[in-house]
Amino acid sequence: MSADSPEPGRLAPDREALLRTTLVLSVDERVAWLEAMMAIAIESGALPKRVPDQLAGARRER
Repeated sequence: MSADSPEPGRLAPDREALLRTTLVLSVDERVAWLEAMMAIAIESGALPKRVPDQLAGARRER
């Protein structure tokens, strides 16, 4: 096990810090944070550009 590897059943320190940070946020703050992270990923090319919900199948008429 490397020095950076956590004990079994524990998160790596950077992931634990991220989890603790996001747990103290309100739901609205979490949504805003996630949207900001998605925008960064899209702008960097790590995620494809968004398509309208209707094309993506996110909204389905019943």
